[in-house]
Amino acid sequence: MSDKKKITVLKNYRPLTDEELAAELTPTFNQKVIPTAKRDDRNQIEKINERDGVTNRSGIALVGVILSILSLFILPYLLAPIGIVLGYLGYRNGDQTVGMWAMGLGGVGLIGTLIMTAIVY
Repeated sequence: MSDKKKITVLKNYRPLTDEELAAELTPTFNQKVIPTAKRDDRNQIEKINERDGVTNRSGIALVGVILSILSLFILPYLLAPIGIVLGYLGYRNGDQTVGMWAMGLGGVGLIGTLIMTAIVY
C-alpha cells in the first residue's frame, strides 16, 4: 500500500514553475556570451569578416607557440614562461586552440628542463 502512495505522489508532483532551469544552472565553457540585443549585429559582422578573410585573432598566441618550441632547445628558463604568458593572452583574446598549444608546449619545456637539470646536476 505504501508503494502505491509513493507512486501516486510522484505522479501528482508538479514543479512550481513550468520552466526548465538546467540551462541556467549549467556552466558554459569556451563560449563567449553575446547580448541578445546585439547578436544579429555581431553575426553580420562575423559574416562580413569571414567573407573578406579577416580574423579576430592576433599573432600573440602564434608567437607564444614559436617561443615555446624554441624553449625546448635554447634558453628554456626565459622562453618557456614567455611562451606560456603569450599563450594565455592569446587564449583570452579568442585564439583558444593555438593559445592552449603555446601554454602546453611552454609547460613541457619548463618542466622538462627542471627535471633534466635535477638529473644532470
